[in-house]
Amino acid sequence: MEESRNISHKVTCNKDTNKKLVEKIMDNLDNYLKERSLSDSLWIKAISSQYFLIEIAYIMNLTETNSYQELEEEFLNTSCVFRKGVVQPSPQKILVVPDENEKLIDRMKQEDDAGADYPNRLRASRINTKAKKDRIFYNYYYGLMAGIINILCTSNVYLENYEKIRMAVIAEIFNPDAIDEAGGWIHFRLPWMTARILISLSSYSDETIQQLISGKAFSKTKINSIESYHDFINQASRSLVTRLHGKSIWGSGAGDWVTCWESTGLCLEALFSLGVINDYIKDVKKIINFLFLEENIREWLVTPSFIDEISSNRTLSSVILSSVVYRLMSNGVIETDENIKNLIEGLFLTISTEILRINNERVQQYCTIPQIIYYIIKALL
Repeated sequence: MEESRNISHKVTCNKDTNKKLVEKIMDNLDNYLKERSLSDSLWIKAISSQYFLIEIAYIMNLTETNSYQELEEEFLNTSCVFRKGVVQPSPQKILVVPDENEKLIDRMKQEDDAGADYPNRLRASRINTKAKKDRIFYNYYYGLMAGIINILCTSNVYLENYEKIRMAVIAEIFNPDAIDEAGGWIHFRLPWMTARILISLSSYSDETIQQLISGKAFSKTKINSIESYHDFINQASRSLVTRLHGKSIWGSGAGDWVTCWESTGLCLEALFSLGVINDYIKDVKKIINFLFLEENIREWLVTPSFIDEISSNRTLSSVILSSVVYRLMSNGVIETDENIKNLIEGLFLTISTEILRINNERVQQYCTIPQIIYYIIKALL
């Protein structure tokens, strides 16, 4: 049985939040996590779920719980392999995501068939070899690994092994074959891919980067100093703005696999997490003005539903974008709109209540629910 705890009293709320409402939401999430635990068998099969569950554990000071220890062991068992006494990340051991990678390519083809306006070099038909398909998967995999392993390197338990994994992960992320022509990560038409990697890298301190430089993690690149590393990250950030293609929000590149609202939320989150969002404030304000149009609010601030995969994806997209918009308002990046703020708080409260009634056997829970919990927590605390 999971250890007794009360999440709502472990952290301090943002100054502008309704404390009673936050306490109610957090109590609901606390009860749900007690019921399911961090090591729920339907959650920890996918590395994407492991990523958000480990983040939740560290935010909520749950790393001493039994379920967290099981989660950490599952991460090692399903994502890493020992070869000749050396631990290494092993994307080949992941069973869920590679299957989904094929589905991702199919969605890209469907988007093209529906008339998506991409240059010929960006069309899904050009992703016609295993190496090209695998590169998309590897970027996704190592992007998640980068975030997980940097968190785990704060632990004293497997520190030496974790540092070896982190070195290998960073070497793969910065492999020249992984980088696209704009300075972000392949595939160019999937801006959320570069965003997710940048979000993970935003947790890396200069001290850690220097250790990685000294350990030759960047040996295949021109990164040989903290300054050159930041130059690379700044270029990758600029590449996100390039991927707007002059539009008011970021597209998906993969149809309804990742909606445009989720893509926009992740790209804004990347710029915010890296502390560079004010460098692009003109573009950000244009995006926010578009999002806050009445007809668009109805599209991304939806009534939550988990009845099927499509509705679950829409709910997830709504939470991600809502979480980021809420944080931008709370941190003064954009002006607070009280109506939007109240609607977002209402969304979080509804979802925190609704998930208590979700059928445990639904497949979309592999990553959807842990991610939703994480983004609500991230916004409010």
